[in-house]
Amino acid sequence: AKKNEISFFSDFKYLNHLKKSKASAILVSNNLKNKVENLELNFIFVKNITIATNTLIDLFMSETNTNKVSEHFVKGKNCFIDSFVKINSNSKIGNNVKIFSNCHIGENVKIGDNSVINSGVKIYDNTVIGENNIIHSNAVIGSDGFGFAVEDNSIQKIKHIGNVITGKHVEIGANTCIDRSTFDSTIISDFVKIDNLVQIGHNVEIGSFTMIAGNVAIAGSTKIGKSCLIGGSSSIAGHLKI
Repeated sequence: AKKNEISFFSDFKYLNHLKKSKASAILVSNNLKNKVENLELNFIFVKNITIATNTLIDLFMSETNTNKVSEHFVKGKNCFIDSFVKINSNSKIGNNVKIFSNCHIGENVKIGDNSVINSGVKIYDNTVIGENNIIHSNAVIGSDGFGFAVEDNSIQKIKHIGNVITGKHVEIGANTCIDRSTFDSTIISDFVKIDNLVQIGHNVEIGSFTMIAGNVAIAGSTKIGKSCLIGGSSSIAGHLKI
């Protein structure tokens, strides 16, 4: 975090990172108050970090920014846009892009040159699709991550305001879902090939030239390196490095 940004501190093992933080304000769990009182930083003590963060997101993201729908977008040369395609405002479609019927393209989406978006694909707001991508039917790119906070006998959804970025020459199979990150980007690097019915969680990063067969599930925040081969129906837990 930099000056004029807000961060949070919820685990004592990150104390050394906290000491180096440049954030203007930092949310801290009440149970860690006695661990940070001597640091010269601006703290806001809260009962539940996740729920407090959700409240801040609501304050900073007004309805006018999140719910505005418009037909205004930029289209490159030699594009093919089929019937029943919805493209929302501020999106940019590159040259020679093909978007087939019944696709939904959210706000602020970028689709690189020569990419093919097959029928029924849903691409959520702020997603960046690289050049020469192929996305097969009914894939969902940029859906919410799966995360919840429990407090006072209720379950509150964790908001995910990041995005998904794909590199060049990426192929994404039918009915595959790639979740957007919590704050930053879920990243699919150049030449990654993903089969059908694959689930990729929020904050995952997949290195270039990796190939993933059908029915694989990758939990959130796992980092997968370059040129990996992941067999069908494999499951990979979260926060791992491969």
